[in-house]
Amino acid sequence: MTDLTKEEKITKRSYDQNAHQWSENHSHRGYWRRQIVKFHELLPSGEIIEIGCGGGRDARELVELGYKYTGTDISPELLKEARKNVPGQKFYEQSLYELSFPKKFDGFWACAVLLHIPKSRISEALNSIKSVLKPQAIGFISIKNGQGEDLYGNEKIKRFFSFWKKEDFEQVLKTNGFEIIDYIHDPRSPTDDWMCFFVKLTGEILMAKEKLFQIGVKALIANDEGQVLVLNSGEWHLKNQTSHWDIPGGRIQEGHSVLETLQREVEEETGVKKILSSDFFSATISNFEYEVDGHKIGLALMIYKVEIPVDSRIVLSEEHSDYEWIDKKEAAKRLAYKYPSEFTKKLL
Repeated sequence: MTDLTKEEKITKRSYDQNAHQWSENHSHRGYWRRQIVKFHELLPSGEIIEIGCGGGRDARELVELGYKYTGTDISPELLKEARKNVPGQKFYEQSLYELSFPKKFDGFWACAVLLHIPKSRISEALNSIKSVLKPQAIGFISIKNGQGEDLYGNEKIKRFFSFWKKEDFEQVLKTNGFEIIDYIHDPRSPTDDWMCFFVKLTGEILMAKEKLFQIGVKALIANDEGQVLVLNSGEWHLKNQTSHWDIPGGRIQEGHSVLETLQREVEEETGVKKILSSDFFSATISNFEYEVDGHKIGLALMIYKVEIPVDSRIVLSEEHSDYEWIDKKEAAKRLAYKYPSEFTKKLL
């Protein structure tokens, strides 16, 4: 099984230890009635997979609508509750990061599950979901509106939550090949401000205005004084581009996760071998594009705030000729050559 972070392990353990009570407390039928009706309009029939089925509350309603249902959860204790509550259905113990089935599904239901995924791993999770879907599959995702990510709860049950702003999660979905076809904002309480996305799988790479995109990850590194690390990039790697300032990062290679790519690129380009933390900051489309076999290729970039040890010594690779620590205003000015204003303004 893919390694879980410390916070993810705590979350899983909390669900295992409180599975029966949690399932009873979340057994109210119709909680997602409006969302299920909309999902059924978009996908009237077919084989669906529920990711994070919990105690089986939503499974009952999905099965009653006539779907051929498969449920998954990482918690074996919650799966016991689901099998009791929805007998005769197929439930499997699988990590969201390692979904594996011999068939593909017409749709997926991911209710209140991606909110337990660290932002640094969200693309890894979405790509795992994509791996079990048919082309043009329909999906439902609910997460909570807000900012930040941390462990919440008490001594009995403590869980990790990541909160998103709508525009940031929309960009993450688009970057990872999902088209948003509908949206419901459903605030129930100050702690349950739900954002519900209905999506369609569009493919392995982004397509927009007949342009193809490769996906990259970037590290926004700041020191104790709030200065940003920028690198001066030569002309060797992008034809017809002049020398320019950039931040560390590179393209995600097949078989590599976002975190692996972030660690690799930071080490290769700065010599820093240890990342203390990485938090999702923004996603954007680079001003750069290039041509391969007659196709224009753009760069879709996911930017993470990265913390490195204060005593880190910057050692450049051959890709860069110089580096500087500069204030955010100056960084926004220098990065404007490669990055659109939507990113540079957010940097300020």
